[in-house]
Amino acid sequence: MYSKILIAYDGSPSAKLALSKACEIAMQFHSELLVTTVIEPIEIFYGEPIPPEIISKQKEIAQRIIERAKKYIESMGLEKVRYIIKTGIPANEIVKTADEENVDLIVIGRKSKKGILERVLVGSVSHSVLNLVTNRDVLITPYTEKED
Repeated sequence: MYSKILIAYDGSPSAKLALSKACEIAMQFHSELLVTTVIEPIEIFYGEPIPPEIISKQKEIAQRIIERAKKYIESMGLEKVRYIIKTGIPANEIVKTADEENVDLIVIGRKSKKGILERVLVGSVSHSVLNLVTNRDVLITPYTEKED
């Protein structure tokens, strides 16, 4: 049913739950799993360019996030896996990657229990992905409180 699955992974507790679910589905259907994390551009005010050390640090953090996902996926025994780091607005890059890679399913975690007003004013990645996707299934895993 699902030959290619995209998991949007940022290392958060909800993303870990989504990764677990994506691995479960990938094992069930013998799917290829694409793991993506998106570096969100830092906005600099007053027209100053972003210092190269900031960009380098963002890439380093993204690589560490991917490495944590890779460690988990390897422990699950999945072999058909690719890792993708993108830069941009997370929801846009997730949907763009899904389109470019022709995935059947996008799996994403919901990070908060924001109310309607907060979603309208601030937005959420999972909500935005739902609004942008037109031709593939989306699975949004539930919000989870960070365990102490």
